[in-house]
Amino acid sequence: MLGFLKRGRVALGGSFTEGHWLSSVTLSDLCLQRDNHGAACIGVKSDAHNAKGLNLSGWRFGNHEQDLLMRLKYAFEDNANPVKLR
Repeated sequence: MLGFLKRGRVALGGSFTEGHWLSSVTLSDLCLQRDNHGAACIGVKSDAHNAKGLNLSGWRFGNHEQDLLMRLKYAFEDNANPVKLR
């Protein structure tokens, strides 16, 4: 079985994976202005068409020789205070 390298994005208009709409969660829903941390949840819903499981593979496992990576990019509005994430 082959693995797939997926990219997700949370933007003003919602959450997307590979450019396809995923959910209505937006940047403002993440409360980055209030909290100085973030979390990501990856899973399979129990009522999904194929709810058999999910494998996440990192360096030297799976079909893509790279670690799991979360990259954050953001831009500030005019006169906005920077947000520190840890």
